[in-house]
Amino acid sequence: MSDKQGTAGPDPSGPTAGGRPAQPRQVAEDKASKRTDFAKKAGLAAIGGAFSGTFRVVASSIRDAFLGSSTTD
Repeated sequence: MSDKQGTAGPDPSGPTAGGRPAQPRQVAEDKASKRTDFAKKAGLAAIGGAFSGTFRVVASSIRDAFLGSSTTD
């Protein structure tokens, strides 16, 4: 009799396939939600920084218009 079952092949998600082993679904979802939260917070921080910088420039120009330039000649 011949055994047609054969030997087990390598894990397709292992190092021979060039990838990392698969993560459990819950861990993958948690990491994805953390990445999404980080991206949202980083985007909001960038927008806030842009508004803050713009506000400083506008406030400086208004102050200079009322009080005169603060630079020395």
